[in-house]
Amino acid sequence: MPDRRGGIGRAAHARIPPRSVKAGRTVLYLHGGGFLMYARSLYTGFLSRLATDLQTRVIVPDYRLAPEHPFPAAIDDCLHAYQALLDTGQEPVN
Repeated sequence: MPDRRGGIGRAAHARIPPRSVKAGRTVLYLHGGGFLMYARSLYTGFLSRLATDLQTRVIVPDYRLAPEHPFPAAIDDCLHAYQALLDTGQEPVN
């Protein structure tokens, strides 16, 4: 599955592109784990399927995790990723 690492705002991210894309569509996916853990290998198949089924790119912020980075570090990273998408012209409804 394609997995492209990059940065949105201050947060690194993985971008999962589908085989075909409907213009202007993006999913900003915030994985589960309570801001404590993230196992990328558990999500890659699901995210690839999500991108393909919705014909949209999927952005997964690589936000800072607790306890090394206390609250609100992870939420700040997610908000920065969302704002960076808006700054690129992404419409919130798409």
